[in-house]
Amino acid sequence: MNRLTTCLLLLGIFIFIPHNGEAHPPRDMEIVFIEEEQVLEISMIHVSSDPRDHFIRTVIVYKNGEETDKRLFTKQTTAQGLTIQMPLQAQSGDVIEVKAICNKAGFKTASITIE
Repeated sequence: MNRLTTCLLLLGIFIFIPHNGEAHPPRDMEIVFIEEEQVLEISMIHVSSDPRDHFIRTVIVYKNGEETDKRLFTKQTTAQGLTIQMPLQAQSGDVIEVKAICNKAGFKTASITIE
């Protein structure tokens, strides 16, 4: 097989193999509990060139291991990520975990303990 044929064969393989392209899970997440308002503010970094096609699809909140809220999205608020506020009744000692799931690939979790 000559060099040109080999290159064309490899190119064809890469073109026709299914892949996620730029798909990736959320990269970072910050969780802040605003006690006076009983609100959880969640900021997730998930850079996307098209936030209507590649976005954070689901955010799930757990308090002390039990699911308390779940939100579904059809796009991100910006190409850099998603920031949301969710009402949450919590008190000192509660462990809050948040799971953010990409619509194409992967997820990110983070947790805080209420002081």
